[in-house]
Amino acid sequence: MLKWRHACHSKRIQKNNKVQWKSDKGITLVELLASLAILSIVILLAGSVNIFGQKQFINQTQSASQANDMSYALSVMSRDLRKEEAGAVSVTEAEDGKEITTNSGLTFTYINSKNQLRKNGTVLVDAISSAEFEKNDNNIKIILKNNSPQVKDKSYQTTIYFRR
Repeated sequence: MLKWRHACHSKRIQKNNKVQWKSDKGITLVELLASLAILSIVILLAGSVNIFGQKQFINQTQSASQANDMSYALSVMSRDLRKEEAGAVSVTEAEDGKEITTNSGLTFTYINSKNQLRKNGTVLVDAISSAEFEKNDNNIKIILKNNSPQVKDKSYQTTIYFRR
């Protein structure tokens, strides 16, 4: 009967000036289990990094989208309201929010129950937790706050000075 030898132990045999190594073929069960354990840890770490990267990408994409929507809404409001005279713009409390109206028929309405800002009835931006409109003699201050669950709460504001 042959004695068992570990794979690391080998015997050197010389035949015809050629060096050959004689060793046991195959691996033991302990070596197999150790290599599987190491492989599973490596796969687990790679999967963890991948999932973290995807989650971070989704959060950053939603945050950038929210910032883009808010800046677009403020840009549209600035462009349209700067064309008006100071006396032609009024800020009122609507039934479910606040409203900016002009003598030319332009309206910006914040609907509190739907968390929407609308321009003449068309949705301009969604996911707004609050909107504040403060009108002074020659300017109007607009503050919009978001309420998207994946995005950190941010406040966007602008002050629009009317042309005379």
